[in-house]
Amino acid sequence: MIGYEKILEELHRQSALQPARAPMFALYCDLLAAQARVQVHPREYAGIAQIAPPRVERGLPVLPPEAFRADCAALARLSDEICAITARHRADLRDALDATRVWLAQERAAILAHAIEYLQDGAFARAQAAGLDQALLAFVFNHALHPFLRTYAQVLSPFVDVSIWFRTTCPVCGGAPDFAALSKDSGARILLCARCDFEWAFWRGTCPFCENDDPDQQKYFASDDEVYRLYTCAKCGRYIKTIDLRQVADERILPVERILTIPLDLAAREVGAAPLPANPTADG
Repeated sequence: MIGYEKILEELHRQSALQPARAPMFALYCDLLAAQARVQVHPREYAGIAQIAPPRVERGLPVLPPEAFRADCAALARLSDEICAITARHRADLRDALDATRVWLAQERAAILAHAIEYLQDGAFARAQAAGLDQALLAFVFNHALHPFLRTYAQVLSPFVDVSIWFRTTCPVCGGAPDFAALSKDSGARILLCARCDFEWAFWRGTCPFCENDDPDQQKYFASDDEVYRLYTCAKCGRYIKTIDLRQVADERILPVERILTIPLDLAAREVGAAPLPANPTADG
């Protein structure tokens, strides 16, 4: 799995090449830098590898949500930092983020329980009762959990047989995809997990969210240079951003491409498609 250093290097390079979008990219540069500073020890997650093959064979992700573990102090600090970083870049969200920071400080002792709740269903019952913005809180947790879940993916990937996993969720953490690629050699579809960056194969003619395979309900819109595609499903109303690697000569880093293509998220909304609820973007 590509490390944070290379991801950040490429995102900074793209910011220099696309100065008009540099302010938008700056938020994600700061978020990724904060994630990269978290010290996660892979050996702490190695014990779960023994249950990987049988769970994958049964169609279950390797990591059950209730088995997720993380340094609670580090997770709490990163959650607070994610809020602070986002507030610096998005003044319109500052009040909501300040309220989120207060709630997270109050719930610091229960941070692991809230993380597990997010991994189970992307919802926060106690936060909802407190009147917090659920989508914004999901954005915070998605980024705060990222370095921990990426480490799980790094440790567990050798034990995951992706040749038998053609499912809509990640075989490592159970997360949904938020980006896809058509492979350079065959055009096969590869999905990228929104939560841990693990990659797995999925059918091109099938919606990666609801498994609808009716060709009349599947559409895609291509960019002028045919590098990017926006696939939409009329049945569930979701969309998946996609890069066609057959149309590019250089190496592309999918976690960077998900950021470079944020304008496609806005385009998707213009055609009536909805974002993934548990993986919002702070793009307005």
